[in-house]
Amino acid sequence: MHLELTWDLVILLFFVLIGTYSFMIGKHRTMKVIIGGYMSLILADSIGSILQMYVLGKSSLVVQTLSVYAGLLGIELGSDGITTLIIVKIMLFIIFMVFLTIKAPFEADIPKTSNAFADFLIHLFYSLLSGVFIVTTFLRLLSGDPIIAIGGGISESNLLQISEGSQVVALIVKNYEIWFCIPGIFVILANFIPKGETKA
Repeated sequence: MHLELTWDLVILLFFVLIGTYSFMIGKHRTMKVIIGGYMSLILADSIGSILQMYVLGKSSLVVQTLSVYAGLLGIELGSDGITTLIIVKIMLFIIFMVFLTIKAPFEADIPKTSNAFADFLIHLFYSLLSGVFIVTTFLRLLSGDPIIAIGGGISESNLLQISEGSQVVALIVKNYEIWFCIPGIFVILANFIPKGETKA
């Protein structure tokens, strides 16, 4: 049996890992991952854009220094600062999301129903939503495009080459706005899950 490593397979494995991890950490942490993820994404994109204006410009000493060190490791960052900006945004997103998931001073939970099996399915569903959100967010950050750019196609995206060989990447990048909204909509809809009876 020959298993070829494709982008579709890599994305599927990453999605399964995130979804499984979200399921393992429990319902309230899963909800915090999604809510904290939105906050982290906006923060990472905004701070990254500010850094691009004042620190990561084309002639920036930071970009030139990182390019030299990356070149020693055989990595080509380029001199335009775009690759550096993408790396910075991804790092900020991860740092903020981990911090908010573990240390944020807010609680989030998926209401319990009166049916244990329904609770299991709801938790599984939100774990999968968490995986969808994180995978699509990473792909959007890798594209170098602004986080919210309605109607932004894939034609000028850095992921064009990958998307040509991956239907999953093309589907995600072309329809990012839809994928971006779905977890948030279902976080709101969680408030309408019928709650189980509480014992006095």
